[in-house]
Amino acid sequence: MLTEERPTEITEHWNREYPEVATAGEKIRQLEQHGYKLLGYFPLSEVSWNEEYYKPLQARYESLKAEYPDRLEAVQGFIDENEREIELYNKYKDFVSYGVYIAKKVD
Repeated sequence: MLTEERPTEITEHWNREYPEVATAGEKIRQLEQHGYKLLGYFPLSEVSWNEEYYKPLQARYESLKAEYPDRLEAVQGFIDENEREIELYNKYKDFVSYGVYIAKKVD
């Protein structure tokens, strides 16, 4: 999470779907509590999310339906969940992203 304070809608989504997700500050504190020194941190960019992750995922929707014709309900559920996440990401991208943490064990 990019900010310590976020809109309720996106906070509730992440808490429900991915409870281990936390703010960058919380993740950095966890690293330090486990004996790591933070050397660097950066959030994934909007381009990384949209061009490198979401668009290729969306491009596979039809092939997933063709590959699993007997599981269309499950495939559609997967698609719907992903489309909801994409919608929320684009709405709240100023508040959330994944972070990359570079740390060194100091204990």
